[in-house]
Amino acid sequence: MKYYQRKNLYVTAAAIVLVLFTACTSNTPIRNDGLVINSFAIDPSEVESYTGKFTAYVEVQNVGGTTAKNVMAYLLGASWLGNQVISYDLQTMQPYDTRTGAPGETKIAIWNIPQVAQLPEGVFQDYKLTARVDYDYSTTAVANIPVVNEDEYMRMKQRGEQMDPVSVSNTNAPIVVEVNGQPLFVRKSPPDPQEKFFFRLFFVNTGSGVPFSTQGGVPTNGLIGGTIKVEGRGVNFDDCAGVTGGDIVDLFTTSTPVIVRKGESALVPCSIAINPSEWSSTPKGTISLIFDLKYRYFIDYDSNVRVLGRRPPAA
Repeated sequence: MKYYQRKNLYVTAAAIVLVLFTACTSNTPIRNDGLVINSFAIDPSEVESYTGKFTAYVEVQNVGGTTAKNVMAYLLGASWLGNQVISYDLQTMQPYDTRTGAPGETKIAIWNIPQVAQLPEGVFQDYKLTARVDYDYSTTAVANIPVVNEDEYMRMKQRGEQMDPVSVSNTNAPIVVEVNGQPLFVRKSPPDPQEKFFFRLFFVNTGSGVPFSTQGGVPTNGLIGGTIKVEGRGVNFDDCAGVTGGDIVDLFTTSTPVIVRKGESALVPCSIAINPSEWSSTPKGTISLIFDLKYRYFIDYDSNVRVLGRRPPAA
């Protein structure tokens, strides 16, 4: 029905939309989130059976660092309408500007609901309505791992110097990457043809919702995909997320899926192998782990409408 997807705003809603739009302006992006629901308003919040109707307004903003694609908003909880899906296509939403700090794009979803639950006279009931927004998002991150060969390591010890720690840079997104490990010291003559080094990769859900992806046609809460790539002199994966060899891991094809639920993190053990001969004449450098994670993410926001029971109209 037409009232389930409104593309044009009525003049009567303009003032409310302006208030919602103005209230969200901010020059400081919220860290470690993608889309957020800034407000969910029901007008009026109290309606009568048989004759009552209301309008729902949902304000959505991209406070993350990457573009949100295929953004959909849903109104859940209006059970008296049956199994019809009340949706609104918000399409694509641009991120905040990392150079100037200008806020990310804001959009408004509006639903005009023409009827409410029919309750008997003398009672009332509160109905919880949920605004849900889901969208495609990505997390990009780079972990730089310092490397020194044996000769340089001895020189640093004589000078009383310490190696730099592993550093990780993330885009602002609801899923962030942490890398637990040490800088690399490559020996001249290791016992094996390749030196192996071990890291613990954490994919942390710092957002206000839950990621999900579809694998084999089945949506799975918490499932994320994407790739991990290793770059540097004489390096390849030894065993990372169950993948051996090569310089890239596709998380959607690994034997063990990566599941990150709300407020949790997923651990991915990862080891890399280095050819020592590649570093014999190179005192120091850097090896990088480059992450490009893909997932769909959803967030919820609750509000209430009170329905007052009335005598049914005469037949």
